[in-house]
Amino acid sequence: MGSSLSGILEYKLKWF
Repeated sequence: MGSSLSGILEYKLKWF
């Protein structure tokens, strides 16, 4: 896991 918005966006995209 990283500490950047890109990481969160990627996580959400993977879930959705």
